Amino acid sequence: MSDADQRVRAMAAEASRDLDELAAGALSAARENNDVNTKSVRQNQLMDLDHQIAIAERSKKLWTILNGEESEKEGQIKELEAKVSSLTAEKDALAKRAEAASILARQTVANPDPDPVVSSVMGAAGNARAEVLVPYSGKFTVKVGDTLPNGQKIVSIGSNGVTVSKDGSRKVLSFGDSVPSTRPARGASPITVLSQ
Repeated sequence: MSDADQRVRAMAAEASRDLDELAAGALSAARENNDVNTKSVRQNQLMDLDHQIAIAERSKKLWTILNGEESEKEGQIKELEAKVSSLTAEKDALAKRAEAASILARQTVANPDPDPVVSSVMGAAGNARAEVLVPYSGKFTVKVGDTLPNGQKIVSIGSNGVTVSKDGSRKVLSFGDSVPSTRPARGASPITVLSQ
Protein backbone atom coordinates (compact mmCIF):
# COMPACT_ATOMS: atom_id res chain seq x y z
CA MET A 1 0.00 0.00 0.00
CA SER A 2 2.69 2.54 0.95
CA ASP A 3 4.87 1.65 -2.05
CA ALA A 4 2.06 2.29 -4.53
CA ASP A 5 1.06 5.45 -2.64
CA GLN A 6 4.64 6.75 -2.77
CA ARG A 7 4.89 5.99 -6.50
CA VAL A 8 1.63 7.82 -7.21
CA ARG A 9 2.72 10.81 -5.08
CA ALA A 10 6.09 10.89 -6.83
CA MET A 11 4.37 10.82 -10.25
CA ALA A 12 2.00 13.60 -9.15
CA ALA A 13 4.92 15.71 -7.88
CA GLU A 14 6.82 15.14 -11.11
CA ALA A 15 3.75 16.08 -13.16
CA SER A 16 3.31 19.24 -11.04
CA ARG A 17 6.95 20.23 -11.65
CA ASP A 18 6.53 19.55 -15.36
CA LEU A 19 3.40 21.74 -15.41
CA ASP A 20 5.26 24.58 -13.67
CA GLU A 21 8.11 24.33 -16.20
CA LEU A 22 5.63 24.10 -19.06
CA ALA A 23 3.68 27.15 -17.84
CA ALA A 24 6.90 29.16 -17.62
CA GLY A 25 7.76 28.02 -21.15
CA ALA A 26 4.33 29.03 -22.47
CA LEU A 27 4.63 32.54 -21.00
CA SER A 28 8.04 33.09 -22.57
CA ALA A 29 6.78 31.67 -25.88
CA ALA A 30 4.21 34.49 -26.06
CA ARG A 31 7.13 36.89 -26.46
CA GLU A 32 8.82 34.87 -29.21
CA ASN A 33 7.88 34.48 -32.82
CA ASN A 34 5.73 31.40 -33.16
CA ASP A 35 8.35 29.10 -34.72
CA VAL A 36 8.02 25.40 -35.44
CA ASN A 37 10.52 24.30 -32.79
CA THR A 38 8.62 26.03 -29.98
CA LYS A 39 5.35 24.46 -31.10
CA SER A 40 6.99 21.03 -31.26
CA VAL A 41 8.40 21.31 -27.74
CA ARG A 42 5.03 22.49 -26.40
CA GLN A 43 3.22 19.59 -28.07
CA ASN A 44 5.75 17.09 -26.68
CA GLN A 45 5.26 18.50 -23.19
CA LEU A 46 1.48 18.24 -23.50
CA MET A 47 1.84 14.63 -24.68
CA ASP A 48 4.07 13.92 -21.64
CA LEU A 49 1.36 15.33 -19.35
CA ASP A 50 -1.26 13.14 -21.06
CA HIS A 51 1.01 10.14 -20.48
CA GLN A 52 1.47 10.99 -16.78
CA ILE A 53 -2.28 11.42 -16.34
CA ALA A 54 -2.88 8.02 -17.95
CA ILE A 55 -0.28 6.42 -15.62
CA ALA A 56 -1.95 8.00 -12.58
CA GLU A 57 -5.36 6.71 -13.69
CA ARG A 58 -3.99 3.19 -14.25
CA SER A 59 -2.28 3.28 -10.84
CA LYS A 60 -5.59 4.21 -9.23
CA LYS A 61 -7.38 1.31 -10.95
CA LEU A 62 -4.61 -1.12 -9.98
CA TRP A 63 -4.73 0.13 -6.42
CA THR A 64 -8.47 -0.51 -6.30
CA ILE A 65 -8.07 -4.04 -7.76
CA LEU A 66 -5.28 -5.02 -5.37
CA ASN A 67 -6.71 -3.50 -2.20
CA GLY A 68 -10.49 -3.53 -2.66
CA GLU A 69 -12.87 -0.77 -1.72
CA GLU A 70 -12.14 -0.64 2.01
CA SER A 71 -13.35 2.53 3.65
CA GLU A 72 -9.88 3.55 4.83
CA LYS A 73 -8.59 3.41 1.24
CA GLU A 74 -11.49 5.28 -0.32
CA GLY A 75 -10.02 8.57 0.89
CA GLN A 76 -6.72 7.81 -0.82
CA ILE A 77 -8.51 6.87 -4.04
CA LYS A 78 -10.50 10.09 -3.95
CA GLU A 79 -7.28 12.01 -3.39
CA LEU A 80 -5.77 10.35 -6.45
CA GLU A 81 -8.88 11.16 -8.48
CA ALA A 82 -8.62 14.80 -7.37
CA LYS A 83 -4.96 14.90 -8.43
CA VAL A 84 -5.80 13.43 -11.84
CA SER A 85 -8.62 15.94 -12.24
CA SER A 86 -6.31 18.80 -11.20
CA LEU A 87 -3.60 17.69 -13.64
CA THR A 88 -6.15 17.46 -16.44
CA ALA A 89 -7.49 20.95 -15.68
CA GLU A 90 -3.97 22.41 -15.59
CA LYS A 91 -3.12 20.72 -18.89
CA ASP A 92 -6.27 22.16 -20.50
CA ALA A 93 -5.49 25.65 -19.14
CA LEU A 94 -1.93 25.40 -20.44
CA ALA A 95 -3.16 24.34 -23.88
CA LYS A 96 -5.45 27.41 -23.97
CA ARG A 97 -2.57 29.71 -22.97
CA ALA A 98 -0.36 28.14 -25.64
CA GLU A 99 -3.07 28.72 -28.27
CA ALA A 100 -3.46 32.35 -27.12
CA ALA A 101 0.32 32.82 -27.46
CA SER A 102 0.17 31.34 -30.94
CA ILE A 103 -2.67 33.69 -31.97
CA LEU A 104 -0.77 36.69 -30.56
CA ALA A 105 2.35 35.74 -32.53
CA ARG A 106 0.31 35.36 -35.75
CA GLN A 107 -1.35 38.77 -35.19
CA THR A 108 2.04 40.42 -34.65
CA VAL A 109 3.30 39.00 -37.94
CA ALA A 110 0.04 39.84 -39.74
CA ASN A 111 0.06 43.52 -38.64
CA PRO A 112 3.41 44.99 -39.75
CA ASP A 113 4.19 48.70 -39.64
CA PRO A 114 2.26 50.84 -42.14
CA ASP A 115 3.98 51.94 -45.36
CA PRO A 116 5.31 55.46 -45.83
CA VAL A 117 3.25 57.92 -47.91
CA VAL A 118 4.32 60.49 -50.50
CA SER A 119 3.33 64.05 -49.61
CA SER A 120 4.76 65.70 -52.75
CA VAL A 121 6.90 65.16 -55.87
CA MET A 122 9.15 67.94 -57.21
CA GLY A 123 11.56 68.44 -60.10
CA ALA A 124 12.03 67.03 -63.59
CA ALA A 125 12.41 63.36 -64.49
CA GLY A 126 16.21 63.15 -64.20
CA ASN A 127 16.35 65.29 -61.06
CA ALA A 128 13.07 64.42 -59.32
CA ARG A 129 12.77 64.53 -55.55
CA ALA A 130 9.92 63.53 -53.27
CA GLU A 131 8.85 64.31 -49.73
CA VAL A 132 8.03 61.04 -48.00
CA LEU A 133 6.39 60.65 -44.57
CA VAL A 134 7.77 57.54 -42.82
CA PRO A 135 5.74 56.13 -39.89
CA TYR A 136 7.45 56.65 -36.50
CA SER A 137 10.43 58.41 -38.18
CA GLY A 138 9.34 61.70 -39.75
CA LYS A 139 9.44 63.54 -43.09
CA PHE A 140 12.30 62.99 -45.58
CA THR A 141 13.20 64.57 -48.92
CA VAL A 142 14.54 61.73 -51.07
CA LYS A 143 15.96 61.03 -54.53
CA VAL A 144 16.42 57.79 -56.48
CA GLY A 145 18.91 55.53 -54.68
CA ASP A 146 18.17 56.81 -51.15
CA THR A 147 17.09 54.36 -48.44
CA LEU A 148 14.29 55.18 -46.01
CA PRO A 149 14.65 54.46 -42.24
CA ASN A 150 12.36 51.44 -42.60
CA GLY A 151 14.81 49.85 -45.08
CA GLN A 152 12.90 50.56 -48.30
CA LYS A 153 15.10 51.84 -51.17
CA ILE A 154 13.86 54.52 -53.59
CA VAL A 155 13.78 52.95 -57.08
CA SER A 156 11.98 55.66 -59.08
CA ILE A 157 10.15 58.96 -58.62
CA GLY A 158 7.44 60.06 -61.02
CA SER A 159 4.18 61.98 -61.16
CA ASN A 160 2.29 58.76 -60.37
CA GLY A 161 4.25 58.21 -57.14
CA VAL A 162 7.41 56.79 -55.63
CA THR A 163 8.44 53.18 -56.23
CA VAL A 164 10.40 51.47 -53.45
CA SER A 165 11.95 48.03 -53.06
CA LYS A 166 12.78 45.90 -50.04
CA ASP A 167 13.73 42.22 -49.76
CA GLY A 168 13.30 41.73 -53.49
CA SER A 169 9.75 43.09 -53.78
CA ARG A 170 8.67 46.45 -55.22
CA LYS A 171 5.69 48.64 -54.48
CA VAL A 172 4.43 52.12 -55.30
CA LEU A 173 3.86 54.29 -52.24
CA SER A 174 0.50 56.02 -51.97
CA PHE A 175 0.08 59.76 -51.74
CA GLY A 176 -0.98 61.05 -48.33
CA ASP A 177 -0.52 63.81 -45.79
CA SER A 178 -0.09 61.96 -42.49
CA VAL A 179 1.34 58.83 -40.85
CA PRO A 180 1.56 57.71 -37.20
CA SER A 181 4.41 59.52 -35.45
CA THR A 182 4.61 57.19 -32.45
CA ARG A 183 4.39 53.43 -32.34
CA PRO A 184 1.22 52.43 -30.45
CA ALA A 185 1.38 50.21 -27.41
CA ARG A 186 0.51 46.59 -28.20
CA GLY A 187 -3.19 46.35 -28.98
CA ALA A 188 -3.71 50.16 -29.01
CA SER A 189 -4.44 52.37 -31.98
CA PRO A 190 -2.05 55.18 -32.94
CA ILE A 191 -3.48 58.56 -31.96
CA THR A 192 -0.70 60.97 -32.96
CA VAL A 193 -0.04 61.71 -36.61
CA LEU A 194 2.75 63.47 -38.43
CA SER A 195 1.45 65.81 -41.09
CA GLN A 196 3.29 67.90 -43.63
